[in-house]
Amino acid sequence: MQYKDQIPAIVISEGGFGDGLGKSANGLARFSRKYALMGIVDSRHVGKTADQVLEAAKPIPIFGSMEEAYEKAEQKPQCIIMGLATYDGMFPQELRSIFIKAMEMGMDVVNGLHEFLTEDEEFIRVMERTGRDIWDIRKPPKKREMRVLNGEIYKKKTPVVLLLGTDGGVGKRTTQMFMFEKLEDLGISVRLVTTGQTGAMQGARHRVAVDALPAEFISGAVERKVVDACEHGDIVIVGGQGALDHPAYITTAYIIRGSNPDAIILQVPPARKTRAGFSQFELPPVKEAMSLIEHFAGTKIVAISINHEGMSREEVDAIVKEYEETFGIPTFDPIWHGVDKAVDTIVGLFPELTPNK
Repeated sequence: MQYKDQIPAIVISEGGFGDGLGKSANGLARFSRKYALMGIVDSRHVGKTADQVLEAAKPIPIFGSMEEAYEKAEQKPQCIIMGLATYDGMFPQELRSIFIKAMEMGMDVVNGLHEFLTEDEEFIRVMERTGRDIWDIRKPPKKREMRVLNGEIYKKKTPVVLLLGTDGGVGKRTTQMFMFEKLEDLGISVRLVTTGQTGAMQGARHRVAVDALPAEFISGAVERKVVDACEHGDIVIVGGQGALDHPAYITTAYIIRGSNPDAIILQVPPARKTRAGFSQFELPPVKEAMSLIEHFAGTKIVAISINHEGMSREEVDAIVKEYEETFGIPTFDPIWHGVDKAVDTIVGLFPELTPNK
């Protein structure tokens, strides 16, 4: 699907496209309203298109270098995007020269990592020399512009659905985006609130990178975005981060408090035994994760979304049947089955939503 006024862009995902490291590139290859991707750079997959590497991706060509992607682009790229989501949040040293060269060729930089290029002396000099811009997506606002949660979220009338997961990098945002598109197709006025850098890159109007904020202000920032979204849509879908019981990523707790959800959809990777990037930590049983979430949030999980990594279709079908029988709620694989079960459930829960048949 193409959207008006998209900005032609190249995405750098060297060594990561289709894997967890390429999280941002993966998301953009599946859904992007702000940028029209002219090419993805990953030398492991030269000659392929994104949909041949990543399920549900668009047929975007993959190149071995930024220069080749630029030369063969259907439209002149205006931006170069950092598509890797490094676990430490730092900008890979080996990619610095590529982004500097891109700026010299006339492209702006979009960076979603924790290391801000607008505070890097070399990149500052390149900005001054070339006149190009750098957009550090995760850069937080000034502290005077932040606030703690003030309770506005408890006065909302618009239903809020929150996507949570039992782990990080599990597909919450993918399910969120698929649901957004499906609800839009039904003629329902829906708004997204994204809480990470990739959602901001994808063009969500209501966005905040929660993991870049001081802890005291995270709930307040989410509250502000959700309240604003509620004023402009008939339903709001909020994306979570990490997992509520994750030892390293605890922002889920703040997102729950800031969004005050009316319903939760849980993303689960049944074949995953340990946490992504943290093999020393085992994943808890789904039943335990669900109990913790519902107790903490005071809200019911109304559907389960499956991440089928490491699973066959037969195994997914079996786990869908098992979860539906065990937990009594709709279960689906958003890529293999679509998100109709989730959308039908949400529309059924909130009768004020009126799809155009």
